[in-house]
Amino acid sequence: MRIDTTVGFYFVAVLLSYVCVGWLLIAFRAFPLVWLGTLLIILYLAKAGTEAIVLANAWVLAVVFTAVLQKTWPVFLGGYIPKKNAPLWAVVMMLLWFGAIACIVVLAFARRKLQKMGWNNRQASLILVILAGIGLMGGWLLFQVTFPYFF
Repeated sequence: MRIDTTVGFYFVAVLLSYVCVGWLLIAFRAFPLVWLGTLLIILYLAKAGTEAIVLANAWVLAVVFTAVLQKTWPVFLGGYIPKKNAPLWAVVMMLLWFGAIACIVVLAFARRKLQKMGWNNRQASLILVILAGIGLMGGWLLFQVTFPYFF
């Protein structure tokens, strides 16, 4: 098991991207089912790699579509969509969707890179799940620190 600078980049990218995911899930007050589904998708993505991108994208699309139907907005911005900023809300939701796809791709390609370097399936999956899990918890904690009055 060896590590080069590219793998270090992927590790940092996975960690930071899932910090953002955790922060956004808590900011939008995602239901526990959404957290659980996200964890399961991360597990599957870390195990299957690029073959799981379509399923992970379907999960993200379902979460974003549900958020759009419920007209959610981050709790620290009042929790409701301002009527005169509805186009801004739509753009933000699209950007969140694209950002989530970027997180999926980073995790999937990190898996591919680890496999090319000779890491076995168990090692690669475990390290990626741990990094993503630490990132999600870090995002949750970061939100608690930055906006302590909302919970």
